[in-house]
Amino acid sequence: MTCHIGYLFKTQQEFEQLDQQAKEKGIAIVTEAGTDPGYGSMIGKKLIDDVHAKGGEIIDLWYHVGVLPCNPNINPFGYKCFWAPKKSLFASVKIKDGSGDWIKDSQIPLIPGDKVYLETRTVEVPNIGTFESRPNSDSGAYLYPKVYGIDNVRNFYHGTLRYPGWGETLQGLIDLGFCDTQYRPELLEKTYQEIVLELCGSTNGDAKALVAQKLGIPVSHEIIMRYQWLGLFDNKPIIPPKDSPSYCDVISDLLVQKLGVYQPGDTEVDQIIMYYDMLVQYPDKKERIISITNPSAKPGDNYSICSQLTSKTAAMIARRLLEGSLNLKGLKYPSIPEIYEPVLQEYAEEGIRSQETVLAT
Repeated sequence: MTCHIGYLFKTQQEFEQLDQQAKEKGIAIVTEAGTDPGYGSMIGKKLIDDVHAKGGEIIDLWYHVGVLPCNPNINPFGYKCFWAPKKSLFASVKIKDGSGDWIKDSQIPLIPGDKVYLETRTVEVPNIGTFESRPNSDSGAYLYPKVYGIDNVRNFYHGTLRYPGWGETLQGLIDLGFCDTQYRPELLEKTYQEIVLELCGSTNGDAKALVAQKLGIPVSHEIIMRYQWLGLFDNKPIIPPKDSPSYCDVISDLLVQKLGVYQPGDTEVDQIIMYYDMLVQYPDKKERIISITNPSAKPGDNYSICSQLTSKTAAMIARRLLEGSLNLKGLKYPSIPEIYEPVLQEYAEEGIRSQETVLAT
């Protein structure tokens, strides 16, 4: 290694193994330096550090974050691709290969990947609206001790926000079998309707009725309406997947095409919602701390707000490393004061800041 390393996503084991070598060479490896993880965890860690500085302890921490269209009625799914479209949607359907977890009553219940959307909960974000949240993977085992540095927490939840209906619709796709990533070249010769019939164990019949029957819902259900809008019941050849043809590739490619991808100059723009809800115990009182951060792109922007924050957060850290104002060695998270204080201050000067409310309990 001869230079500093910045990485936008979750810390990989390879980086942990380079920690000592980086320290010896005076090199910094800063990981999780994007939007979330990154900017979002900086906000949370500052809240936690402020509580600790006042002699308080975190009892419960609920953190919900999502990148969403500003317009919830942009399409029947209430979603558009603003960042890494194929990767994010493929991961949404392929989620069965992962898992979700969070700390509940000081325990870590592991949620199988194919059941994560069944754990969706309704979240009211003050002054913004009603959303649903599903638990992210590694919330309890990963974020809790490493990034936030809090002990003896009763509840810790890190979830992804979507508009209502997303979870049940994605769960339906998983239950139908679209989460299967097995290579199936024969799919290239099929129509969407034929694939749906195949997943329902049939070769003919009313695809819409068979899907409703398999999912145990009426044909008039909103889920069926969303699938119809998506084109799952159309007798049209599939869009040939760029990757290996699997059920998961077929559905994720179709979702990308139908939901759309943010383009420079779009009038339909995105917003980021970062919502912290914390219960705090001080020696003489309890408080509930609410923090909401809600930046959005402007119509006509060349870049989505998600891509702006992701690149800008990393750039702010990189600039300080190169200028020498950040003197770090080894593996570091951006949730340390040396990083989060100047970065949050720079964002605040640009008009992007959290709105915090403290309530007595």
